[in-house]
Amino acid sequence: MNRRFAIVVLVVLTAGASILAYVFHLRLAAVAEFDRQVKLSQADAVPDPLEYRSLLGKESSAGENFMAALEKFGPHQ
Repeated sequence: MNRRFAIVVLVVLTAGASILAYVFHLRLAAVAEFDRQVKLSQADAVPDPLEYRSLLGKESSAGENFMAALEKFGPHQ
């Protein structure tokens, strides 16, 4: 009976270790994919300020207030 119990315990422990290894593998793959998606979204989310300046063809000066900048870039011109 002791030998049979030892075999059952060994099989259960081996199965448990295999399942844990698989779960950790999936978790690491998910973390890597998440990091990849974050980097892709950050690259898309940060626009190039020079691109907007070239599209508008205008620049605001450092001392200009917000209302003056809106009037300068607004559709009323």
